[in-house]
Amino acid sequence: MKYEVKGVWFTTARRYVNDRYGPQMLEEVAAGMGEQHREAIVQPLASEWYPEETLQQGMASMSRVLAGGDVERFSAVLEACTDLGINHFFRALIRMGSPAMVLRKVPTMWSLIRRGDAIVTAEANDERATIRYERFPYFQDSNYRILTLASVRTLVRICCGREPSVEIVGYERDALAVAVTWR
Repeated sequence: MKYEVKGVWFTTARRYVNDRYGPQMLEEVAAGMGEQHREAIVQPLASEWYPEETLQQGMASMSRVLAGGDVERFSAVLEACTDLGINHFFRALIRMGSPAMVLRKVPTMWSLIRRGDAIVTAEANDERATIRYERFPYFQDSNYRILTLASVRTLVRICCGREPSVEIVGYERDALAVAVTWR
């Protein structure tokens, strides 16, 4: 199966890197992605679908170039990108809802930015949630696990205004389960 990711990820990453680190660092990130994938961050199109491997190369390059391979620093980069990528309208909607409501929408959000055979489910109550991702073979790459934790953490932080606990409670080559607690 072919997996793809929406170009909005790359437009946001480009803006983040360029604004925060400057055009030289953006060029270093692009070079680190390899010739086949570099245009996705140099001249991204928000509405375009890119191969998942392009995101994989982009995250690997951002981790090396911006975070020196440090997991904590890379997680902070991904959280900042997620925060930047949530526009004002969507941010207002997130703030109006509860963390449970927002996290139950994760499967819908996933389907808006990804194509492929992955299955995403979310169960939530007033204090905690579990999100399960299945049939997505990229979880073997640790950057995808870091991205998932950072994205979910940012969503809940925007929603409730405080730092949630977000942790991996199950992991296989093509599956991931994440537990979120915010009370």
